[in-house]
Amino acid sequence: MRRPTILLLLALLALPACGGDDGGGGGSSGDGGGGGTAATAADLDGRTFASTGSTGRDLVDGTVVSLTFTDGTLSFSAGCNSMNAGYEVTDGTLELTSEVAGTLMGCPEDKQAQDEWLSGFLGDGPEATIDGDVLTLTSGDEALELTAAA
Repeated sequence: MRRPTILLLLALLALPACGGDDGGGGGSSGDGGGGGTAATAADLDGRTFASTGSTGRDLVDGTVVSLTFTDGTLSFSAGCNSMNAGYEVTDGTLELTSEVAGTLMGCPEDKQAQDEWLSGFLGDGPEATIDGDVLTLTSGDEALELTAAA
């Protein structure tokens, strides 16, 4: 009697290990922050994400990076100016498809530098992975973790 029960338990424990990785070879270049699968435009469209952490780049105190994906347009802010560009996601890579346009408000130097960094970071084509409501963008040794707004 005990043997079938043990075999059943072992089979149930093995099931999560059999789960598919739809990521298609996409991104384990992150910092071990929990994985996720390669994001698609459908995963992002109609959603707004706010930064909850970063690696390789310290965000200016009191600022939040915000990304809003709407019908092929990415609107974003890093603490001062509002910017936007067309976007698409191909094989888990976020690509800007048009020049970045934005406001030209006078910002403190640190916030202006952060705006420029974010625009360049997004323009570099970061890997995009999603795990539920958590979006992680990774480019080189920099990563930005964002959580979907409710």
